[in-house]
Amino acid sequence: MFKLIGKLIKYTIYGSISVVVLLLGIIAMIPEDERVTSANIPTKEVVEVVEEEVVEEVKKDLIVFPWADELEEKKAKREEEKRIAEQKKIEEELAKEKLLAEQKAEEKRKGFHCLSSWDGSHRAVANWTKKQLREPKSFKHINTLVWPVDTQGNHQLVMQYKAKNGFGGMTSGVVKAFYSNSDCGATIKSID
Repeated sequence: MFKLIGKLIKYTIYGSISVVVLLLGIIAMIPEDERVTSANIPTKEVVEVVEEEVVEEVKKDLIVFPWADELEEKKAKREEEKRIAEQKKIEEELAKEKLLAEQKAEEKRKGFHCLSSWDGSHRAVANWTKKQLREPKSFKHINTLVWPVDTQGNHQLVMQYKAKNGFGGMTSGVVKAFYSNSDCGATIKSID
């Protein structure tokens, strides 16, 4: 094991010496005037002057294309059109949201929010009517008429229905009620 460590140290030293000799050879090949010394390091002012001269030379070498201004104008026009299209899209979405809000408010004013979306009946009134019948399973809703909300916050309602009578035949009936716009609670006035 000591032999291995000795060889490792030996080759490490040989490798280090080889690298140093190689670097010295490269430095010797560089001409004397190109070597960096403290005497030929440019100062900040010199660097700024040289940079300005380089920029001026680059500006002189640039080829100005006659259509460069057109390209810039077209790019600016496309960006403006894109911005206008995005603004229009946002305005359309806001208009749709406003329209939906107005429609919901109108439906609430008309009292439709309390009616079934399936058959247009008021569930509480229909259920109460079924309980009053001899054969609740024979109940069939025909239609429901609703008036807009009044000053007390209530809607008037008239529901037409069909059901079997005591003799087994189908008869039609009418239920009159009113219900609250806020909580949809119904109060029955009459059943015919």
